[in-house]
Amino acid sequence: MTELGEDTDVDGVTSMIHGFLLGVSTQVCDGMSAKDLHAAADAVLANWDAQGR
Repeated sequence: MTELGEDTDVDGVTSMIHGFLLGVSTQVCDGMSAKDLHAAADAVLANWDAQGR
């Protein structure tokens, strides 16, 4: 597990994760498949990794 850098905008990261979870919860209620939900999570994590976090 990697720690966040000292210069990390914790409020910004928290808002991003919260927004993603709100969107996912709406998609679950609308019947989105688990496969598509996992793909969305993978995309967020890939972007996170690409940013060197």
